[in-house]
Amino acid sequence: ARSNANRMRGSHSPVVVYNSDAESFDYSEGTVFLLFNPFGATTLNMVLSKIHNDGKGKSVRIVYANPVHDEVFAHHPWLRPYERWEKEHLNMEHSVYFYHSNV
Repeated sequence: ARSNANRMRGSHSPVVVYNSDAESFDYSEGTVFLLFNPFGATTLNMVLSKIHNDGKGKSVRIVYANPVHDEVFAHHPWLRPYERWEKEHLNMEHSVYFYHSNV
């Protein structure tokens, strides 16, 4: 991940790579999160709760690629879907769903 970030040209924002336990990580500095089906449903639920609690009412966006456990997002009313890219309609390998906080 660090190697890929270093190869990005024209990046306007810094890319920081962390290696940490997702359930105990401090998400308070983040505003955009990219999740490529990283967890099972239980861990995803815990991480979404942690993002919400750490954000203290801050506006966040979540991109969920290969949304295997999309049903978990329904348990988090602070998040609203705003766009869905379905793989079948866009000739992509994976679907991608987009959420934003209600703040």
